[in-house]
Amino acid sequence: MFARPNTFYLARAQSRLWSSLALLLSLFMMGACDKTPSPSINPLLTEGQQFPRVVLDAISDRGTASNSLNQKMLVVNFWATWCPPCRREMPSLEQLSKTLDSNNFAVIGLSVDEDVMLASEYLNQNKITFANYFDKGGVMAKSLGLLVYPETFVIAPNRTLVRRMTGFHDWSSPEMVKMLEELFQAQRGTTIAVESGYKK
Repeated sequence: MFARPNTFYLARAQSRLWSSLALLLSLFMMGACDKTPSPSINPLLTEGQQFPRVVLDAISDRGTASNSLNQKMLVVNFWATWCPPCRREMPSLEQLSKTLDSNNFAVIGLSVDEDVMLASEYLNQNKITFANYFDKGGVMAKSLGLLVYPETFVIAPNRTLVRRMTGFHDWSSPEMVKMLEELFQAQRGTTIAVESGYKK
C-alpha cells in the first residue's frame, strides 16, 4: 500500500525547482555567472547612491594612488577566471581602457579568484594591461552584495554610482564608449554648475 504524497510539500518542491530554473535561465540570457552571497548581504546599491568609500580606499591600497583617480570617472569591473562571460568580456575592457581619455577615465578590474596565480597568468596570456587587483576573500564583492559576475560599476568623479551593469557587455562598441563619454560630460556639467552656485 502506497502513502498518498503530501501535496503541500510536493507543490513547494516544484516551486523551488521552477525558481532555480528561472534563475539559471536569466543568468544565461544576461551572460553572467552565479555566486550567491550570504543572505545577510544587502545587494541594493542602486544608481544615484554614493559608492562605498571603503571599496575605493581598498582599490587605492592595492596600488592605485587615490590622487590619480581624482576627477576621473571609474569603470570598476568585478570578474573571475572561472566565469566564461567574464573572460569573454575582458578584451573589450582592455580596448576600452585604450580608447577612453586617461585624463578623464580609469578602467579597473577586481578579480574574485581564490587562485591569484591563475588570474595573473590569465591576464598575462591575454595581454590585459589595464589596472587589475585581487579582492582577497571576496571582501569587497561581499560588501557590495554581488550576486553574479561580471558586474561593472560606473562611478562619477563625485563618487556617485551612475551605472550598475550586470553580465557580459561589449565595452569596446561605439555605443558603449559614447554612453560613457556622455555620462562624464553630464557629471562634469553638474559639478561646474554646483561650483558656480557656491561662488555666487
